[in-house]
Amino acid sequence: LTGQNLMAAALSSVAGSNLGALFTPLGALAGIMWMSILKHKGIHLSYKEFIFYGCIVGFVSLIVTLGVLALFFI
Repeated sequence: LTGQNLMAAALSSVAGSNLGALFTPLGALAGIMWMSILKHKGIHLSYKEFIFYGCIVGFVSLIVTLGVLALFFI
């Protein structure tokens, strides 16, 4: 990979690693901390609900990210 292709690959990897953490509460420290804070405040959010909302947010974020990358590299 050279030049623009290397930059596209690097940015795609960064986007994928950040978006991957949205899908499960154990995907990143922030998810674990967020679930702990909710539990401490008496708010119940099951793993199934977390994954459901994470998939919605993750899908929208993925589409926007891919769109921006496509515009940037076309």
